[in-house]
Amino acid sequence: MKARTTNDARSTNAALRAGLTELPCFLLYVGWRRAQEVYKPLLGGQSPQRMYLLHLLQQHGELGVTELARALDLELGSVSGLLSRMESEGWIARRRNERNRLEVRVSITPQGSALQRRLAGAIERFDRKLLRSLSEADRQGLARVVARLEELSDAT
Repeated sequence: MKARTTNDARSTNAALRAGLTELPCFLLYVGWRRAQEVYKPLLGGQSPQRMYLLHLLQQHGELGVTELARALDLELGSVSGLLSRMESEGWIARRRNERNRLEVRVSITPQGSALQRRLAGAIERFDRKLLRSLSEADRQGLARVVARLEELSDAT
């Protein structure tokens, strides 16, 4: 009975989505949701944004909040909230720039560094598996779509 219920749900879902699947933004939204579903367990339940932030700090050392916001393509307010939560968990540290008290600098803590290294391996393994499952044309097409979205975003 469960298999039939699942098939019925899929049929209903496909029928409801029929018009939406013609909308590129909907397809990107669904793709992002699926990516989050796959990556979240690999990230120990953490959001991809947290891992990207730890990765940046691990690779580049101490960075300013504005630099992080630009690199992550997030609003300053979103980054500030993210940093507050990560600081309370002991993964990052914030300090005021001595030369410019308005600037806040962020660094990764030993605890954050250990977490980043541990989870990076799982992410790299999955990324390799994903890339192997895509044809070269698919990979290039995905890169072109993302580049085009960036161009359109910059033009508005």
